[in-house]
Amino acid sequence: MNRDNRSKIPIIAFIGHRKSGKTTLLTRLIPVLVQRGYRVGTVKHVSPCVELDRAETDSDQHRRSGAEQVLIYSDARYMLIREPLPAEKVEETITRLFQGFTVVLVEGFKQSALPKIEVYCGANRPLAEKINVIAIVTDHVALLPDNIPLFSPDQLEEIADFLAKEFLNSPTISS
Repeated sequence: MNRDNRSKIPIIAFIGHRKSGKTTLLTRLIPVLVQRGYRVGTVKHVSPCVELDRAETDSDQHRRSGAEQVLIYSDARYMLIREPLPAEKVEETITRLFQGFTVVLVEGFKQSALPKIEVYCGANRPLAEKINVIAIVTDHVALLPDNIPLFSPDQLEEIADFLAKEFLNSPTISS
């Protein structure tokens, strides 16, 4: 399953039903990847009705006035707000914004063409049968396809090994 195009930044989507543990898994997996020397970026997919900037702030007024891109900056952090370019795919946007990163982990984007790891908690039907899922992280193995790699949420090193082997062209800790 090694990916052919190594020049692109690997972007892996972590999908699952609401409250399945996606955020918990990612916040535990990110330090494992960082410890291995990877430069990790993340993207959180949110509903279009979530307002990223508060109404009537200076930055909101800049955007509403026609600024194509607004950077909200403090000495502690910054946030870039930009309307998507017409017909630009999510993969293109992420690749453009995360130049220099080793890997980008995305929470959400179930309908995208991105490779996906499903976080399954057993409360709903698994998504793996309908969507291109390359691995499943779960404690509930019943009703899951047997042709997809399965990991427990506590197998962080093994999940990192899987990502390294499949996407990062790196040897695994276990090899």
